[in-house]
Amino acid sequence: MQIAKVVPNVRTKKEGVFDYAILPELLPMIKIGVLVEVPFHGRIIQGIIVDIKRSSSLSSLKTLKSIIDEIPVIDKVHIMLAKWMSEYYLEPFSKCLFENIVPVAKRKVSSDIVTNIPDDITQKSSYRYLALGDFQYRSEIYKKAIEKTLARKKQVIILVPDLETVPYFTRNIKAPISIIHAGLTRTKRYLEWQKIRNGEIKIIIGSNSALFTPAPNLGLIIIDQEENETYKSFQSPRFHSVKTAEKLSEISGANLILGSVSPN
Repeated sequence: MQIAKVVPNVRTKKEGVFDYAILPELLPMIKIGVLVEVPFHGRIIQGIIVDIKRSSSLSSLKTLKSIIDEIPVIDKVHIMLAKWMSEYYLEPFSKCLFENIVPVAKRKVSSDIVTNIPDDITQKSSYRYLALGDFQYRSEIYKKAIEKTLARKKQVIILVPDLETVPYFTRNIKAPISIIHAGLTRTKRYLEWQKIRNGEIKIIIGSNSALFTPAPNLGLIIIDQEENETYKSFQSPRFHSVKTAEKLSEISGANLILGSVSPN
């Protein structure tokens, strides 16, 4: 028997990972990162599979009810990032995990499946750089780094404290761009998220939430004005985008550029 280790989308006092038995007809679609529905304290709620095991220490298990999206809504890199956020910021694992995804269109899958950046930046990974200078100087550095990253067929995430500066980052760049911000409707946000997950979008730019987009081939993270207070999230899960970006860089192998006139 295979066991799905699931994090339900609910606050729990402990780590919040629960074992569920898997129906044989759902086994072909079971993957780490898949969004599912599970029974939990008398109700059916969403959860994310974070691991798959062959056995459980529990003698009696509830059964995973259904799969909402057979394509993983989160990759292993962002699961690791959520785990680190939970431990570092003392926040519930479920809260950090679901911060990494956007609400999806509910689509149950039943048994009937319907089918002066260094020139060698491209040769390195998980390197951190500081672009120290005025905006014109920083933007030139960003531009060169973005071009080098795109040439490697990698994706770029750019965090900015003010969306009015977005045009300065995107002009003269001929690549698909997605702008992620709180003003997007739920449907628009989901559609953008899907395009990013499918690798159609090469540059993701926006506020803190852009950091959690599921870029499958991330090569570069840029945080402009890294000293800005807007990079602190005071809502649960509480986190600092710069610190979290450093961890994402470490896990994913993406390079990180912090830009500022007066860096922390």
